[in-house]
Amino acid sequence: MLAAVIALVAAILPLSAFGGGSDDIDGAVIDRTKTRSGCRYYQEFVARWEPPPVSPAHIVAVEESVSPQWGSFVIVKVNDVTVFRGLLSTRAADITAKAAQGVEAADAYLFSAAISGGTKTEDLSGSGLR
Repeated sequence: MLAAVIALVAAILPLSAFGGGSDDIDGAVIDRTKTRSGCRYYQEFVARWEPPPVSPAHIVAVEESVSPQWGSFVIVKVNDVTVFRGLLSTRAADITAKAAQGVEAADAYLFSAAISGGTKTEDLSGSGLR
């Protein structure tokens, strides 16, 4: 029941509304997919997901954007920061591979945030140009 309420509230509010530090919601993985393939992606993602032990407070959202021309795009966000975006296929092997890529990207982001003291945001990251 609690999971259903969290999913309902999460579908309405942006992730920043949760504050990122709540003990009840910290570490949650939220499903915002729309299609059957997106749901399978979310299930594969959750089955593989285990946050790094030193990760800062976080909420992970798996979102899906559907385009009639291109199909479905899956988006993985950690604390409202997009860490992975990919085109989603209907083939099971492709979904599994994309889920592994999404987990790897989220792990890398959380590990990097833990090293930098949890202050890693898009506006603090450099462009790589001098």
